Parts: sequence; structure tokens; C-alpha cells
Amino acid sequence: MVRTLEEGLLMESKRGPLHLGLAILVFLGLVLIFRSGSTSNARSDGSEQPLLSYTNGAAGDGCPSQSELAETANNLLIRNGADQAQLLLVNYAKKSGDCRKRVVKELISMMSKHTEIGSDATSYSAWRRGTEVMANLRPYEAIDFLISNLTLNDYDGASGFGPSHRPAASAVIKIGSIAIPKLYLVLRNSPERRTRLFAVFCIGSIGGRSALHALKNALPTESDPRVNKFIHLTIDAFQNTKLPNHIISKDHTKWLLAFYTDK
Repeated sequence: MVRTLEEGLLMESKRGPLHLGLAILVFLGLVLIFRSGSTSNARSDGSEQPLLSYTNGAAGDGCPSQSELAETANNLLIRNGADQAQLLLVNYAKKSGDCRKRVVKELISMMSKHTEIGSDATSYSAWRRGTEVMANLRPYEAIDFLISNLTLNDYDGASGFGPSHRPAASAVIKIGSIAIPKLYLVLRNSPERRTRLFAVFCIGSIGGRSALHALKNALPTESDPRVNKFIHLTIDAFQNTKLPNHIISKDHTKWLLAFYTDK
């Protein structure tokens, strides 16, 4: 197109000044229209200009606003909305690292308000649902919060001793070996026998060489006979050829009974 117009200008130059002026104006107008269209397309497909989040006006990753995340976290407490809220929170957390941190922050905020899981149904739902989301995300930034509630349980208020009845400990176990250094510090420094017992339980449940080293290093300074015995039992259970440094099925029942009877 441009090339044809240029040739047209040359022809018009032979026809007189007036015709030449009109031809130049037409040419410049077409060029401006063409450039404007190119810029518009570049912006509309997002290659030149990032899309904005509809919730917070920042360069967007699709993460909802803090108030929307808080509302979704609170929906975990509503029986007919809990499943959808769990799914939404997990999906939000997958959008970006920042969104994941914000989801975890709201979960911690919601769960910290409901800690009577043995006597309050709302608290039980908050921790059961909240730690299920955390177990999916495995957030390192939540370890301190979970460890501070490590002994939380509803053994006196519900039958059964499954993971949902000790939600903080279960979530720490799901987070895995990255939690062992902090569990080791709890095992060495906590003045509460019960807290140290739960720390051994988590370390033993996670397993691995780092777990074995943590238990062996803590053993010489553990003065409580029950905790000391449970550490010995865990180390002994680790000494198997089928899955070294882990609790295998043949030892699991005995190991669990030792934990629950010493709680």
C-alpha cells in the first residue's frame, strides 16, 4: 500500500502543486491510521501492557483482594460452603507466590480465632478444613504457627485418633522434612513435656535421615522418662531393612499406642 502511494505521489507531482498537496495529506492520514491500529492490537493482547487485577488495581496475577480471601477462608466454617472454599483457596494459592502467602496469612488469621476444637464445632471445622488446605500447599511460612498449636487435639471430645483429631501436628507432618529443624528446637527447648512428645511424634512420622539425626541429638538431654522412652522407641523402629529411618506397618500400632498412652 505504502509503495503504491509513493508512486502515486510521484505521478501527482507532475500534475501540479494542488494535486500534490492533496496526495500528501491522504498518504499521511493512512500512515497514522495504520500505526494506530498496530499499537492498539499490541495493547489488547497484553504483550505491551499488563492486564490489571480487577480486585486491587495492581499488575495482576488473578489473586483476589485481601478481603475476598478473608471471606473465602471464613467460608470454611460454613458446612454447605466449605468444600467450594477449600477448592478456591487452593486454586488462588497456585496463581503466584505472593497470592499463596496471602492465602496462608488468611488461613492463620481465621484458625487462630478458633482453638477450642475439643468443645466447639466451629473451631473443629476451622482447623480440620484449614489444615487440609495447608496440607495441600505445604507452607513453610505456617510452620511456626502450627508448632505453637502442636498439641491441639479433641481426644476428649471425639472418638478416634486419626489425623483430623490432631490437626496442627498432622499439617506439620504433611509439610515434611523442612519442618524437622524447627521441631528439633522444640524438642530441645520446650519446657512442656507434652509438646516435646508431640515433636517426637511429628519427627518420627516424617522420617528420613534428618529425623534420625534430630532424635539422636536430642536423646542425651531429654530428662523426662516418658519422652526419652518414646524417642528410643522411634529410633528402634527406624532400624528396619524394609524402609530405613521410617516407621513401617509392623511397628506402627505399637508406636502409636506409646504416643497416645503417654500424651
